[in-house]
Amino acid sequence: MLKDAVNGKLADIPDGVLDKEIKTPKVWECTRLVISDEVTSHVDRSECLSLIVDGLVKLTKQGGGSELMSLSPISLMRALRQLGYKANRIGEPYYNPGDGRKYAVLSMPAIPSTKMKPVVRPTAKVLPIHQDMELRQTA
Repeated sequence: MLKDAVNGKLADIPDGVLDKEIKTPKVWECTRLVISDEVTSHVDRSECLSLIVDGLVKLTKQGGGSELMSLSPISLMRALRQLGYKANRIGEPYYNPGDGRKYAVLSMPAIPSTKMKPVVRPTAKVLPIHQDMELRQTA
């Protein structure tokens, strides 16, 4: 998407959103980050965002990348910083009249959050129900 934006192919995004196209296997774009509207509480949305971004960091590093970039609402930068990621804005923001938001290109190193908390999942208790089957019950 950033490549198309830089080349002026996207009507709602100014072609000056980046000075030039970035061509390197070290930079991975993750522009289409979405959280369901059904995740409504601030705590749940923060945990969801942290899990998504941590997964993106892991995939990027596994693939040989070292940086993530996205064309995102400016508010994402603040949310990422609050979660312990080192997100920065690249270039000038722009206003999208279609949705009323300010967007910019964001960049961050593919480094796990400094504030990432381990997610505690309920443990499963195995209950035998048949010789060849088992039922798992969450505690």
